[in-house]
Amino acid sequence: MQTDPVGSKWGPEVAPGVYEGILRYRNTYWWGWNNQTVPYESPAGTHVLGERIPVLIIYGELDRTANSPSTFPDPLRFSVPALYAAIKGSKKTMFCLEGAGHSLVWETTAKTIHHMSRQWFQNGKVQGVTSGSYFRDSFGELTPLP
Repeated sequence: MQTDPVGSKWGPEVAPGVYEGILRYRNTYWWGWNNQTVPYESPAGTHVLGERIPVLIIYGELDRTANSPSTFPDPLRFSVPALYAAIKGSKKTMFCLEGAGHSLVWETTAKTIHHMSRQWFQNGKVQGVTSGSYFRDSFGELTPLP
């Protein structure tokens, strides 16, 4: 919050002129990127995601925001693995990062995320893989997920 000049001045006042601050997040729109909408086909009758548009998904092992309990009703229920499974194409890759939560780019995994993203954008692969789902431990070792 200290790096956010706006959010650091919001929230309860803990001392005169000193605020607790809040961590601001962008709005989430479940209507466009979920396991119910990703299987939709293009007007030409072909699947776009995972074919014409390759997909890279990275999420944290401890993320309970993007992996809500199965008891949650739709549309509150969200599962990253279910999203991955709903993408019909074969050009898709998913990584679950050990010990990471929901805010990957602000956690100790930030450099890992940047490195993985750069590999994906430059080469279409991460750590030598172009498709499949993997658990990545804190040492960088990959284990295929079922």
